[in-house]
This record gives sequence, structure tokens and C-alpha cells, in this order.
Amino acid sequence: HMGMCTTPKVQNHRKVEEMAYLYIHHHMSTDDIGLAYGIRGSTVAIYLREQGIEIRTNTLQLDENNIKNLRAKGYGVAKIAQIMGCSASAVRKRLAMKKYISP
Repeated sequence: HMGMCTTPKVQNHRKVEEMAYLYIHHHMSTDDIGLAYGIRGSTVAIYLREQGIEIRTNTLQLDENNIKNLRAKGYGVAKIAQIMGCSASAVRKRLAMKKYISP
């Protein structure tokens, strides 16, 4: 698709702006945004790249010890995500990998 815009014409520009807002300001993952809009996360990534937004890597460098300690103090996944500045799914994934919670 040599430099052509891959965003379908039916794709509402406002929706792409919403996706960008969720991605940048709410630290939502492309997969989470895709789920909300009924499209694939990879499609969301394409839309965002076309807006000039750099896509974060999946290997978000999160302090897993900090996540574990916050969890041990009784914080919920959403609160930990807010403290860490990442998505709840990123926290859940780290906790599940370390077997602190079931996925």
C-alpha cells in the first residue's frame, strides 16, 4: 500500500482522535482500545501510526517488585495501574506472570 492511507473512508476521524486520546492520556493498550471499538489492536496501531503517534512496545518496563508490593498492601489492579501510569491489563499481566493472581 505504498504510502496510501489504510484508514477506511468510513472510519470516523473523531473515533481515531478518541483512540489516540485513550492511548496517550489513559495509557490504554492498542488491544484494549481495539476491544472497545470492535477492531483488532493491530488495526488501532495502524490508525495511531497514521496520526504520527509512536506505538509503545509491549515490553513496558514496569517495576514488578513495586507492583508486587502494592498488591501485598492490598491495592487493587486498577489503583496499581493508576499509580504506575499504565493500563490495568499491564498490571494484571505482570501479576499473572508472577503467579500473584490468576489471569
